[in-house]
Amino acid sequence: MRTPATTDNQDSEAHEGRPTAPAAVAPEPRVRPALDPAAVAAWLIPFALVVYLGMNLGGFEQSTYSEAGIAAWWLVGLGLLAGALPGSRVGREGWIALGLLAAFAGWVALGIIWSESSGRSVVEVARVVVYVGVFAMALLIGGRGRARQTLGAIAAGIAVIAVIALLSRLQPTWFPANEIPEVLTGVQSRLAYPIGYWNALAGLIAIGLPLVLWIALSARWIALRALAAAAVPAMTLTLYFTYSRGGLLATAVSVLALVVLWERRLSLLAPLTVLAGGTAFVIWQATRRPSLSDGLTTAVAGDQGEAMLVIVAGVGVVAALAIAAIALLARHRRVPAAPAVPRRAALVGLGVATVVGIVAFFGLGGPGAVDDGVEDFKQPVQLNDTSSRLSSVAGNGRFQYWSAAIDAGSEELLTGIGPGTFVFYWAQNRDATEGFARDAHSLFFEVFGELGIVGLALIGGFVLFVLFVGARRCLTGAGPLRLELAAATAAALGFTIAAGADWLWEIAVVPIAFLFVAAAILRVRPEDELDGGESRAWPWPAGIAALIASLAAIAVIGIPMLSHEHVNASQRDFLAGDLEGALEEAESAEDLQPYSAAPKMQQAFVYERLGELGKAAVAAAAATERESTNWETWYVLARMQAQRDGKRKSAIRALREAQALDPLNQSLNPISLPG
Repeated sequence: MRTPATTDNQDSEAHEGRPTAPAAVAPEPRVRPALDPAAVAAWLIPFALVVYLGMNLGGFEQSTYSEAGIAAWWLVGLGLLAGALPGSRVGREGWIALGLLAAFAGWVALGIIWSESSGRSVVEVARVVVYVGVFAMALLIGGRGRARQTLGAIAAGIAVIAVIALLSRLQPTWFPANEIPEVLTGVQSRLAYPIGYWNALAGLIAIGLPLVLWIALSARWIALRALAAAAVPAMTLTLYFTYSRGGLLATAVSVLALVVLWERRLSLLAPLTVLAGGTAFVIWQATRRPSLSDGLTTAVAGDQGEAMLVIVAGVGVVAALAIAAIALLARHRRVPAAPAVPRRAALVGLGVATVVGIVAFFGLGGPGAVDDGVEDFKQPVQLNDTSSRLSSVAGNGRFQYWSAAIDAGSEELLTGIGPGTFVFYWAQNRDATEGFARDAHSLFFEVFGELGIVGLALIGGFVLFVLFVGARRCLTGAGPLRLELAAATAAALGFTIAAGADWLWEIAVVPIAFLFVAAAILRVRPEDELDGGESRAWPWPAGIAALIASLAAIAVIGIPMLSHEHVNASQRDFLAGDLEGALEEAESAEDLQPYSAAPKMQQAFVYERLGELGKAAVAAAAATERESTNWETWYVLARMQAQRDGKRKSAIRALREAQALDPLNQSLNPISLPG
């Protein structure tokens, strides 16, 4: 290669074979690489979004996830228009996945036509449109070589949330009081802060832990490996304190998938042994402190929390030093490199292990144990909230929820019963041993029940496509590329299992973390390492079209969000005694969503307090028209009519309709009506 001090004459002499004097080469000044704003954005946006949503009840509130979606769509629209986010490098797989998710959103929107509640269905449309916008943004902000930043950001964000959650258990005085046990009984011991739902916190860790392990095992900077290793014991202890069986299963499978997809699995033996030992030690120490494990706020629990904090910090430091030492020894070749296992030998070993496992399964009575476990899973028993629940396979009602969703989808196989309306179907068809449920506790079962086989094919196809692309690219890749694909695919698998076993789709931080991981999988291509070409901006007509689509998406998200905020403001004014303000806010909500029952229900309550019972009954009747299969609207109508002279029979008719829509609701009886 020609240096700046090499002359053409010297090149000629060397070519002719004559000796030449060595050229004096001036040392080049050391130039610090310029900060790449796009790379910073590829890290900062997903990290900030995960932390923001995680610290705000996981993004469960409609206003919270709507704000995230509006910001994402603004970035997509303006970025494509300005050429700052060229779409030419998204790739075929990225467009296919985006098309599947957008088609799912379109099918949810069509579901409004046959839904029993347009208002609830519009909320579900807005939710999916938020996710489409976040996924599009994740695809567009990623570029060549930026998948590592995205995956690292998700890992860091989840680790931050997990550590904060653990601190809230070990040092509860540092955080707001836990109000969940005051609303729900039997959940005192289960760690839920800051997301507000223990299973969602566990599901988030199922996504984040394989990513943190990937950093601890393969990061280029040894200090970064050590930092990630220090977080592993804290994250696993957080997972333990959730007492989430589904979360533990999803995390175990995701970590196992990481090991299976790793290029040289034998190289993981030493570091994983260190991390597993540290994890086992901190969990063992936690089990020896029952007051802490039970989530108590006594002085004894406080002392145990302080001791546990020291233990976790100490184990984290030891894990960090051990991982750093292993990495240094490997980098300086002080330890022999792990041998590569030939594929044929690996297949033979897998076959032998499979045969041994099958023989052991039948020899040890596996089929009988499985049958017993299935029967236990079907029982709708309510488990306690302590660590003892981890040894049970009882479904805690999930078999009933899933069965109801299957029945609902089977009745309307193509379309389902309508988005957001499972709560109505459950109230009408639940058994005497089952209580209230709003969701089917599974993304896939609920989608089948509410959106039929078409909806299930679209959302299931999207998730399976991401997993397929990740596994295929991982198994055909090599080196660092394979390792990051292994981590991303394992994280995506963790989400799939967790979302399949609970209602995590509504806790926005969990699916949004998955969507960033999915975008990283779909954007990572071997040719990216060789392609040095620049991304091409879209032509301006396409950019304008993208901006218009973004504005339409923002409207879809923003209208139900604003209506919901007006209803909330009306409720606050109602409690404060400002009835005129409460009525004005409820009417503003109706102006935005005239098809929704919620504003009319709120107006009925305000008119009742104002003593205008005729108007209250009219508003309640309008709510029944908008949600005719919701027992609550009929009960409110019965309540309003019961207070009016000569309307007792109308009240009884409305009450009977409510009873037919929720036959097992013991509060629906004539005695409960005023008058």
